[in-house]
Amino acid sequence: MLTLAAYRLETQQLIEKELESSWLELTIAIDAWLAGKGVEKLAADTGVFTSKTPGATGTFERSNISIESGSLIEVSLIEPTMDGHTFRTNLALTKFDGVIVFYLTLSASNAGDMVAPTSFYPRCPSLIRDILKLRKDWHFGGSEIPPAKEILLVGKKSAETLVEYLLSNTRSLPVTVVSELDGEPIWNELPEKLSNDLAGLSSVVRIDADASWELNNLLGKPRSCYLGAVRIYWPLRADSQDPSELRSKIWTAERLLSSDTDGKGLSRFTTSLRRQVMSIAALSVDAPLQIRKIKREHSHARLAQLEAKADANSEELELARLYIEENETLKDDLESAKKEIAKQSARADAAEYAIEVLKSAEDDDSVDTIDVTEKAYVNEVSFYKKTHSKPSYDVLVRISDCGHNSWQTANKADKATKGIERLEGRLDWKGLYHCGSCQGGGVWKVIW
Repeated sequence: MLTLAAYRLETQQLIEKELESSWLELTIAIDAWLAGKGVEKLAADTGVFTSKTPGATGTFERSNISIESGSLIEVSLIEPTMDGHTFRTNLALTKFDGVIVFYLTLSASNAGDMVAPTSFYPRCPSLIRDILKLRKDWHFGGSEIPPAKEILLVGKKSAETLVEYLLSNTRSLPVTVVSELDGEPIWNELPEKLSNDLAGLSSVVRIDADASWELNNLLGKPRSCYLGAVRIYWPLRADSQDPSELRSKIWTAERLLSSDTDGKGLSRFTTSLRRQVMSIAALSVDAPLQIRKIKREHSHARLAQLEAKADANSEELELARLYIEENETLKDDLESAKKEIAKQSARADAAEYAIEVLKSAEDDDSVDTIDVTEKAYVNEVSFYKKTHSKPSYDVLVRISDCGHNSWQTANKADKATKGIERLEGRLDWKGLYHCGSCQGGGVWKVIW
């Protein structure tokens, strides 16, 4: 079983009335999510349901524990996929000492008995987004967890606020920044798609041009994000507030659009980033201690009830004590083993991404650093991709060769012509051609 992602959402300490009302709202949200999955008998301890996968059946288990100081609800949902793999969603909702914690993990196993590489592409459960809407004070570690929607920052002052947050040594979640190119992201749906995909694991911030340039001034070019680029900023070490220690990874507009020859670049990028962030969360997010505390108190309460009914020196009572003590020890050992297995299973993806981040850091001063001064030269062949349109011109980004051989003369492409002139500052090319094979926005070749 491969652990794919882990989420933990916590409240501050709540007064009794708010605690009970929030607990009720959360249990209703869990029931609604289960019903949406196809579970009909919501109060049952176990059961089967008709999966959304055609012709397949899923299974679920549910348990409830209540003690004097709190409550615990655990749900396990197992679903098959179209290719025969199995996905498991485990969730726990705890109410203990005035604090509510929601914990969820996603895991998967291969189809049948085989030794073969398999790629899993998990999605953020809709339940995470639903629960984020119920409270504004969810947090993980030192970071507040915002709702699953983009945060729009406009102007230089907003960039100062963003930098202050990025350099906070109490920040425990990454921040994904999406910059604009001529007033829009390179894909219109990009901020919304990322905020849905990364809900509960990363803030998604969209910044305008003024904020982008101020971010560059405050953090330096190697940690900048502008002209349609996307950059993810990881939390700083607890003992540092030095911008040079701010680890990040950037995807320039050129890099993203160069691979979008089939119109599926947005989906590929968001899927890849989602998987990478989830794998790191699987390594970093541990189960809340409240789960074990509630279970332990429940076991001791059961023992106390047994002691009240039996002779304290009876052999049966002694066996019960031994059983509970051994059971708790085994549960602790099992929990530790599960954590280690989860971390080991996610380590390959996380390590692969860590290597990418390091390479990106090394390349930030060269390949991945955005250069606004680059221009086309005589006898050069350059390629451009349209991101969106303005009333009088197309907004274009220079990209790598798309690799197609279906170039068509484009002498009447007025908006594209004006877009290239706006980007390069010149119109003295020898030939302008449009690719007949590329999808998802026009691709142009210019021979200067």
